[in-house]
Amino acid sequence: MNRYRYLTCESVGSGHPDKVADRISDTVLDYFLENDKNSKTGIETFVSNNIIIVGGELHSTAKINQEILEGLVEKALIEIGYADEDGKVFDLNGIDKDYKVLNLLKGQSADIRQGVELEDGDVGAGDQGMMIGYAKRETENYMPIALEMANDIMYYINESMVTLNGETSLLPDGKCQVTVVYRDNIPIHFDTIVVSNQTKKDNREVYEKELMFAVNSAIEGHSVYLHKKTEEEEKEFGKTKILINPTGSFLIGGPLGDVGLTGRKIVADQYGSYSPVGGGAFSGKDPSKVDRSGAYIARCLAVNIMEVLKCEEVSVELAYAIGIADPVSINIKVNEESWRFNELLARIEQSILDAKVCTPRNIAKRFDLTNVRYADYSAYGHFGRHAPWDEVYGDLITLIEKCK
Repeated sequence: MNRYRYLTCESVGSGHPDKVADRISDTVLDYFLENDKNSKTGIETFVSNNIIIVGGELHSTAKINQEILEGLVEKALIEIGYADEDGKVFDLNGIDKDYKVLNLLKGQSADIRQGVELEDGDVGAGDQGMMIGYAKRETENYMPIALEMANDIMYYINESMVTLNGETSLLPDGKCQVTVVYRDNIPIHFDTIVVSNQTKKDNREVYEKELMFAVNSAIEGHSVYLHKKTEEEEKEFGKTKILINPTGSFLIGGPLGDVGLTGRKIVADQYGSYSPVGGGAFSGKDPSKVDRSGAYIARCLAVNIMEVLKCEEVSVELAYAIGIADPVSINIKVNEESWRFNELLARIEQSILDAKVCTPRNIAKRFDLTNVRYADYSAYGHFGRHAPWDEVYGDLITLIEKCK
């Protein structure tokens, strides 16, 4: 039996067209929550060439018009990095500076609203579906090492753009892929790292130096999480294979290079290839939408269960029905030997339901979700970033401990 397996995860840069769409959706969401904490939104964005379409449903006392929407779109594009030295949107092979914004926002359906705003003041789930939370004792922040590596490389690239400003050869669109070798479920080797990133000019000597700096920084920082290889494994696996812009050039990116849609990178946003994910996207959705808030509390529960049970891997699945505050089910899995914990896990599941930990109102209160700046989470993943949903909470620890 082969003791080795390879797991790969991907991260995408903030200027990738799908992430441009996510950023715009979250920037619009932030505007509504800043002006009305009770706003209910489901914002979807489409970007391609010189067209940006912003649509979706909303219910809010905050008003939006064409001028405000265009200002929010411009803000998102500039924060991503599609801006010149004067801070204006530019068209250097990424975004057409003469883009047009089409406003297709509309009011939230009364059928949905009656299920979200309940008569007793509680908040019903804004949609039905399954949400997954996951934690793995592999890195300091309980995230899979391949995904954390990929996210950090893309983040380093973005930071170098900010630090070097006009001196950098890099632009915001890009992807990174990291493959890790496991021996008996223990990470031992970074096998392959692929970085494809948009550049201002086709000067490999210049941009490769910048991208290699980001890759080597990530390798150095994350090697501490690898277990020691045997002499035979050192020979077998050799050095990490690093592929930089393997097509040869990457000059045209962003909305000029491809079409972008909100929510098309939900696997990269969550746990990569290590865990199933729920079917819903996060960006553009207010806290009543359990696609987002349910996934956040599921991650938090996974982290806190791991803290108490001292296990290697935890998965928490929640399911909701639209208009109902409490989850209709919760399923906790621990390690591959979860059968040992069946009775304990059943008690934990029931205690979580009894304590109403997972109602939209209680989730929003715990994480202060109406005051989060969601645009900050529209790239580089939603988890493992010391967000409120990545933290340990005394009441949750006590609740889980009492079940033992």
